[in-house]
Amino acid sequence: LTRGETSEIIYKLLIVEYGGDTQKMLSVAESELVEVLVKLNEDNVGAAIESANSAVFYTEQAMNMSPNESIVKAANKIARGFRELCYAYQAGLELNAESLVSHVNEAKAYAGAAYEEDSSTQALGQKIKQQADVLLLQLEP
Repeated sequence: LTRGETSEIIYKLLIVEYGGDTQKMLSVAESELVEVLVKLNEDNVGAAIESANSAVFYTEQAMNMSPNESIVKAANKIARGFRELCYAYQAGLELNAESLVSHVNEAKAYAGAAYEEDSSTQALGQKIKQQADVLLLQLEP
């Protein structure tokens, strides 16, 4: 492990052990989702997937703290949708059409489910769906 990876693991363990407020977890997840977009823009799919995984982790921690909050459940679905987009992007680079379509469909399903949980996620869900459609265009001859 690198020093940075070790630090991240320790930080996550401390959050799990000592907890933290829900909003803090959602804020960290949000910053990780911004990183996803930055990394994808740089064509660094591996780093984008890592950031997406972190976003999912932090939204899961928020769900543990506030399991009945609709915005928390929706945030988790948005994070999972972004992760599926990353996987679809990776599948596209690997020229794996079947996997790309599967991940795109999952991403869109998460976006829709997030909206059903909390309508304030509509803009993010639309972003996921738009990006998913762009990825599907790669399959057209």
